[in-house]
Amino acid sequence: MAKKTKQMTTWHWSGPILGLDLSLTGTGWSISQLPDCLLPTLESGMMETKGLGDFERLDYILQRIMQLVADPKPLVIMEDFSFASKGQAVFQIGGLGYLVRHALWKLGIPFLVVAPTLLKKFVAGKGNVDKNVILKEVFKRWQFDTDDDNIADAFVLMQIGRCLAGQLPAQNEVQVKIIFELYKNIPGMLAGMDSNQQ
Repeated sequence: MAKKTKQMTTWHWSGPILGLDLSLTGTGWSISQLPDCLLPTLESGMMETKGLGDFERLDYILQRIMQLVADPKPLVIMEDFSFASKGQAVFQIGGLGYLVRHALWKLGIPFLVVAPTLLKKFVAGKGNVDKNVILKEVFKRWQFDTDDDNIADAFVLMQIGRCLAGQLPAQNEVQVKIIFELYKNIPGMLAGMDSNQQ
């Protein structure tokens, strides 16, 4: 009997896609512009907050993100919280995460969150690989060269979004399964956007 495999499921999105790896000290971002072109314009960077106080840091990161999501509005793919984190930073990163989510919701900008393990599986095939492996796999798969793990994570999130939106083909069965799972969250995302427009 032939083995059944999941069909590749996509949701069409014709706008830019922004990947965000939220961090208190260095939020990574990567955005794909002109997605309908064969070679879309890719931009990446990091929001450094060295020397800023707690509230200054949150405000700076939020304002930079608001600049990135200005028209045309992108689909935003963010890394979800890591439940393995410990210490005071857990509360601060949680505050940043919901601050950004609320701001996107208020603006009617669609966003999805991706578990850290799924991000790693998408690029490296396993959910418990070292950051250096992520850097190597990002270059190996997409020839994107960076020495910063926050930027690399943001780039992977952007690529996940491009696959989800049908702008980029999945490279293997693992990626197909991940896109299939994330696709299930799209109705909830759209419902959240609709509730804000009422």
